[in-house]
Amino acid sequence: MFLGEDVPCEPSQCEFPAACCFNDGTCQLLVETVCLERDGRYQGMESTCTPQPCPAPQGCCVGSAECVLLPPVVCEEQGGRVLDVDAFCNEWACTPHANGRVNLHIDDELLPPTIEHCADIISSRPKAEGRMRAHVMAAFPPHNSPRLQRAAFGLTYDPETIEIISWGVHADSGSPSKDWPLPGSEIVVEWEEARTNHFEPLCWFEFSVLTPTASIEVFAHSGGAGFWDDLDSSTPETPVCHGTLGVGLPGSDCCWAVGACCVYKFDECFETTRPHCEWMEGFYDGDDTLCPCRIWPVLLGNIRLEHRDYEAHLQWTASSDVGLRLFDVLRSEGEGAPVLLGPATETADEWRYEDASIEPGSRYSYWIEATEVDGAVERFGPYVIDIPRSKEPRLIGVHPNPTSGRVRLDLFLPSSRHCSAAIYDAAGRVFAAVDLGVLEAGRTEFEWNGLSSDGQKAPAGIYFVRLRSESWETGVKVVMIE
Repeated sequence: MFLGEDVPCEPSQCEFPAACCFNDGTCQLLVETVCLERDGRYQGMESTCTPQPCPAPQGCCVGSAECVLLPPVVCEEQGGRVLDVDAFCNEWACTPHANGRVNLHIDDELLPPTIEHCADIISSRPKAEGRMRAHVMAAFPPHNSPRLQRAAFGLTYDPETIEIISWGVHADSGSPSKDWPLPGSEIVVEWEEARTNHFEPLCWFEFSVLTPTASIEVFAHSGGAGFWDDLDSSTPETPVCHGTLGVGLPGSDCCWAVGACCVYKFDECFETTRPHCEWMEGFYDGDDTLCPCRIWPVLLGNIRLEHRDYEAHLQWTASSDVGLRLFDVLRSEGEGAPVLLGPATETADEWRYEDASIEPGSRYSYWIEATEVDGAVERFGPYVIDIPRSKEPRLIGVHPNPTSGRVRLDLFLPSSRHCSAAIYDAAGRVFAAVDLGVLEAGRTEFEWNGLSSDGQKAPAGIYFVRLRSESWETGVKVVMIE
């Protein structure tokens, strides 16, 4: 920061770098003005990045449905709701029961936590076996993060084929309609503390079957909603579907599709839903496929996406049993479709792509597209980054430096403005002066040709380039060599 000509150096005049925390949990040593300019949180003059002072980001519900990763303190400052540490931050995180189901299950010996998959739910019996017990159960896919505090549903059956003998609730309390458990009756069950299980028993009933075949159904509560969480009780969610229990008849378990998920970074295969597989950065082999995976195409690792001086840097490592030919990088802004940016560059042990065409204050999603030697193409992503909004002009870089002639200065301007440049030699004399005119907002550049105002080539030595516009100025040292 240039303080002015003939101003002596005094310690009290200079800013010293200290810890600056960013929303992705990283820490950089920056002076306070630069930290705030980059939308960081300055930790104080004597703070350091060792030990790490910046809290890790967690899921944060901003508004009614959007989940973003933010440090808890930032989430609360923005009026958001902080999710649990182990909660998935996906499109369902802020509506935790949006994919929920209500099923009927008829096995007393197989109840949560023994039930781990929706396919474990038993919704039928081949024949009547005296008194039987069934359970009404809420079920949520693995990509949901349930916080169930209240559930509502109804029960229906043919009284000439089914007789319900007794019933009870698995929750802390139940509020049945007056005619419960007669056909068409309803009930609301509730817990004092929210339940976070993906399979949660709601109530049970013992029944007898009066005919060779019979069925019982659960249906949506007349209030229209089925699930309430403990964080936003004003917006309950409606179950996707309701199951049926059959005796001598097939039942319906109202489940979600699962398939083999190949998670390369763990060298493991899981049978789960497509959204859960994508969250684990795995390859989904298709609905109803089973482990082990039929294919293990490309393995990506050490994926890093960060912004540096208004450029997005994407880096990763990769391996393939078949062999890789190239990687392409695609990008979308907001809700737009991905657009091809270009091929990635391979170094000794990793691939990388640097995107200099980004704008501060924008959110970008990146995809990595792998092309193998056999022509197969696979796409990974999205990897999302928020670029902080700059409030002040900024000098981004100087290239090349040292130089033997021309030098380019990259700038970022939050708005269009008139700019000028002056080049001083080591003695403080003006060597060249350039009127840059009005420069447009965004990324721009200025090139000094290495000549004085009267066209003389600059001798080898140290020069200072000083850029000015209204209410802003900055300077940088340039080394001129032969």
